[in-house]
Amino acid sequence: MTLRGRKFRLYPTAEQAVFLERHFGCTRKVYNHFLEVREKTYKETGKSPSTLECKRRLVEFKEQFPFLKEMNSQSLQRSVLDLGKAYDRFFTKLGKYPRFKSKKNGHQSFSVPQNFRLTGNKLFIPKLKTGIPMVQHRPLGGPSKSLTISKTPSGKYFVSVLCEAEGKPHKIVDKVVGLDGGIKTLLKSSDGKHTPNPRFMKHARKSLARAQRSLSRKRKDGKNRAKAKLRVARLHEHVANQRRDYLHKTSRRVVDDNQVICLEDLFVAGMMRNHCLGAALADTGLGELKRQVLYKASDAGRRVVELSRWYASSKTCSVCKCVNHSLTLSDRTWTCANCGVLHDRDDNAAQNLKQEGIAGLRENLKVSKPSKRLPLSFKGRRTGAALSSPARETASTQHTRAEQAGSLKQEAIRVSSNVWGSECPAFQCREDVTEGNKRGLLGPPLIERGVLSWNGKK
Repeated sequence: MTLRGRKFRLYPTAEQAVFLERHFGCTRKVYNHFLEVREKTYKETGKSPSTLECKRRLVEFKEQFPFLKEMNSQSLQRSVLDLGKAYDRFFTKLGKYPRFKSKKNGHQSFSVPQNFRLTGNKLFIPKLKTGIPMVQHRPLGGPSKSLTISKTPSGKYFVSVLCEAEGKPHKIVDKVVGLDGGIKTLLKSSDGKHTPNPRFMKHARKSLARAQRSLSRKRKDGKNRAKAKLRVARLHEHVANQRRDYLHKTSRRVVDDNQVICLEDLFVAGMMRNHCLGAALADTGLGELKRQVLYKASDAGRRVVELSRWYASSKTCSVCKCVNHSLTLSDRTWTCANCGVLHDRDDNAAQNLKQEGIAGLRENLKVSKPSKRLPLSFKGRRTGAALSSPARETASTQHTRAEQAGSLKQEAIRVSSNVWGSECPAFQCREDVTEGNKRGLLGPPLIERGVLSWNGKK
């Protein structure tokens, strides 16, 4: 069973909207209060109260402000837990230092861990006698665990239900694909299919500029300024919805049509620091597309191979494996100096990703004889220099490669045996991985996140 979120639109009445707004404010007040307490205590004593201590102090805090008793007590406790998680992420260097929440922020939310129910098209939560109308456009797929009610800057209310859902494996298809993402073309696949980049933000830039100019002219704290601010928020939400819908359709098509998907592990956040390409790269949504492909492939029983970001997929000839070190970003096509083949850089990268993904799966699942490629190390980098031609390998190189491949095979078998037992796919893999039905590629997923990834991290 896997935890999955289901998001539905809420249509609260005027009375229910007031109740939700009060809930947003109370949970925000609790969060800000204990953030201030932890900062002040640390400055005075050098120690910060724990999350458990803050939960104990919440009872005293509710006595000082009786209106907090009108809200769901578990939602207030969850706000304290969220603050503790924010500190944990900061200390483990996964996030920034927690900041105070503002009521002027357009996005507001609170969580309900228990004692809620979804009946028909209504949502019932504690402290609210009437059910909130909602549109449940899809079944939950399993028992619900918790929910979060949120409000967007455009004034819309949503509920996200966390439930245990079991994925339904799709029919096995005998197809492996390599995908190369970009700005001019969103995806180029090794089978020749190209997914265009619609550039939604670029097309909406004029409308946004006009709305933002109108907003800047309005008097602060005026009703017209609130209306202009709402128009800007709706335009941004429209662009985000367009992009999200397009990425969902693209990721669903990729997962449904392919059994093994070979992607490049791109550092999108670092690439967006480029002041020349940052805005265009953000408009593509490559990070969100990768996230959708990963979880949809997990539900459908597909396998995703993530290759190292340092692999020169565009500079390497997909025919003879000769590396063109002089290739620049402005060169969209290039001719191999070794074999003379004219390459489109993105199509060539997709072919290389497919070939390296198949080679990696073959080396990890079963290595019966030396491969024509150097094996990848457990850090995802090549253990030796890239060869301009496979025929130039020496006997010592072949011997070293065979030893490393053998140790990699034993590691894969050991890990997969602990996970799958007697159904270990390493023993079921056929030797002809690149032909036939690729049984080794279509069996139970061994090379996956958390078990043994493509770069070897456990």
